[in-house]
Amino acid sequence: MVPGSASEELLELVEGLRQHLEALPTPTSAVPAGDGEVVPSQVLASAVELMGVAAEELRVTEEALHAEQEKLRRTLHAHRAEDRRRTAVWDALPVPVLVTDVSGALLEGNGEAAALLGVDADALQRTPLARYLPLEDRRAVRDALSDVVRGVPAARAAVRLGPTGRPGTVVALLGLPDRRADDGGTVHRVRWLVFPRPSAAPEGRPSGADWLTATAALLDAGSAADTEHLLRRIVVQVTRVIPGSDGAALAIGPPGDVTAFAAHGSLALAGDGAQAAAGEGPTAEAYRTGRPCHAADLRADGRWPRLTRAVTRGGARDVLAVPITTPDGATAGVLTVYADAAGSLARSAVELSTWLAAVAGTLLRATAEHERLLGVAEQLGRALDTRGLIEQARGIVMATCSVDADEALGILRRASSTGNRRMADIAREVIDTRGGVIG
Repeated sequence: MVPGSASEELLELVEGLRQHLEALPTPTSAVPAGDGEVVPSQVLASAVELMGVAAEELRVTEEALHAEQEKLRRTLHAHRAEDRRRTAVWDALPVPVLVTDVSGALLEGNGEAAALLGVDADALQRTPLARYLPLEDRRAVRDALSDVVRGVPAARAAVRLGPTGRPGTVVALLGLPDRRADDGGTVHRVRWLVFPRPSAAPEGRPSGADWLTATAALLDAGSAADTEHLLRRIVVQVTRVIPGSDGAALAIGPPGDVTAFAAHGSLALAGDGAQAAAGEGPTAEAYRTGRPCHAADLRADGRWPRLTRAVTRGGARDVLAVPITTPDGATAGVLTVYADAAGSLARSAVELSTWLAAVAGTLLRATAEHERLLGVAEQLGRALDTRGLIEQARGIVMATCSVDADEALGILRRASSTGNRRMADIAREVIDTRGGVIG
């Protein structure tokens, strides 16, 4: 029974009327009805019973409605948790991020985006993105926007972007769809990552397309449901997008006391094993210093003699380890990229790996928060289910033992304490036996 509900009040009224009728001397007694008329007590008793049935039906309806309300509340809680997770990811990215609707009107942007456009973040709302583009570049953005709405996973555009009336900065835009799960996956917003880099880059440096491809791949990994799956997807994507890479590993926690780990490729698995056995290497160095550590040829590198002796018999030659840091600058883990041949990981690999490690750190923090919120939601759900059971059992005890709500709850508590059993288990047994175990 839902406490304080209309059915509870009606049932109490019915019970009072029943007690009043039972106090009458004979079944044929008449009850004054006003205006000098009397009503036979049998008629009134029948009416009271009908009221009792109606009250019971109302109670069942209220409980069903209450259960649906709780389900809705849990669903909303889960959606809000997911929204917070997404917001945390986008806000923490160290590049400008803009959000538009499907018509190209700006809805929001992070601090980096506001600085690029020369406005306050609040001023970005409901202004057209085209305002910050020269006329000749607006068509490219419209085409990219159209591609995203039509279902293209990621759309690119090279444009000049900046404060109104100024030449702007040459940037690479990456448009990603923001879909609504409750509307058949319809795209209702577009998130734009802005890279202040030209499409063409000096030799050995990552181009705007490289940055966009790598970021899109890693953000796709960010849709994993939990940390374990996210780690595995990150190392797969990193291996695919880092030029010259033959494998990657990601370890959370200090070397020797890792709390989570994933590797893609036998080279990465063997490479991390060799470093762990030697107790030294680029991964441990990156964790200790908080800076990237690159060994272009482990066999010729004299910094880690024990590891060098191990890799002379085979294994990775080129190893790049990049720390993953927390917002306060502490090292949380290390992303390590492996290549079979010496010198395979060029300067572009170092820059891209450093950037991807920053994105991976953001995704990991957001996923950890997401898991925490899911745990809270699960606990809340269990608590709500337990409360519903106890309330239903209390109503049965009230009817079976002719006691009020407080006394009924006391009976359930004593049964729980005496039998050293959970209250929910006692309540479930009362419901299954319709009060037989109590009565």
